[in-house]
Amino acid sequence: MTSKIRIFIVNDQKAMCKLWQRLIDSQDDMECIGSAYDGDTAVEEAVPLQPDLVLMDVMMPGIDGYEAAQRIQAGSPSTQTIICSARTDIHERAKEIGAVAALILPVMPESLIALLRKFGSNKHPEAWAPPLS
Repeated sequence: MTSKIRIFIVNDQKAMCKLWQRLIDSQDDMECIGSAYDGDTAVEEAVPLQPDLVLMDVMMPGIDGYEAAQRIQAGSPSTQTIICSARTDIHERAKEIGAVAALILPVMPESLIALLRKFGSNKHPEAWAPPLS
């Protein structure tokens, strides 16, 4: 069996983190290895864990999701980031910072899982994924 996709979740809404964690952990091929509710904590905790993917909210206390994603990618170059937000104008900035996808919230659980599988199993994606809503 191949190893599970290791995912770190960052969202200032604790309920959203817990919901995504349950969804991810219910999949046979994925595991949530941690979560954070602000950008500074996300960097401190995600970098040592070296996750395959970070599901990163944009609007958070402290440093925003874009800055946190850049710091995580600097400390863990193999980690890929999916930027997410209820805002619809995130795709350009997400692409600029090296995220592999932008996710417009809310999103159907099946769509989220499909996106996580796509990028979690592909260490070097060949193309930018357009915003998913």
